[in-house]
Amino acid sequence: MSSGPTNAEPTTPPDATEEFITNVIRLCDTDKAARADLRSGLGLPFEKCHRMHRHLVRWISENTARPAREARYAVAALIAGRPANARGSKTTTATENGSDASSGLPADLGASLGEAVRRGAMRPNSAEATLHLLTRQRRTSIVRRLPALTGMLLRKEVGIDWVRLTKDLAWWDNDRDRIATRWLERYYRAAQPPAEPSSPSDHSDTDQ
Repeated sequence: MSSGPTNAEPTTPPDATEEFITNVIRLCDTDKAARADLRSGLGLPFEKCHRMHRHLVRWISENTARPAREARYAVAALIAGRPANARGSKTTTATENGSDASSGLPADLGASLGEAVRRGAMRPNSAEATLHLLTRQRRTSIVRRLPALTGMLLRKEVGIDWVRLTKDLAWWDNDRDRIATRWLERYYRAAQPPAEPSSPSDHSDTDQ
């Protein structure tokens, strides 16, 4: 016998990547020894991150695909390697709902680089060259380059969305063109000041 409709709010299943990142941030902010173990994997291939397993396997399902597992390990090491000024501060965004407050852009690595340029924390030619270089690399090469880049951004108090970065790395080798295009678009939108609204006369047809 049916109990009839209820007024209960629909629930959204938890996002596994967001839960993982939240747990890693909490661990790194409360356990120095664990943070050191996770930091030992900075820039390394998944197979060489031996000290990380004891902390991370509890938060990763055995059914997790290899690219997603590698991406989570890489980003966990980046979180552990944050400079002191970024721990527990607004420069660390756990969820992919983060955005650059001044541009309203959903956060990703391209938007973070654009924010760094607009705030004068990074030279435009350097940021653009870095971004174009990253978009030509495979995931393993990006992982090697990220520690220096994310460390620099965080020292300059530029936010990084760890959830979005983890997902982008997980899909990178299979969907690089789409993700690279998004990084570039959001970089240029964040780096450049918004265009002045045009006046009606700008659109008038002068060829009468």
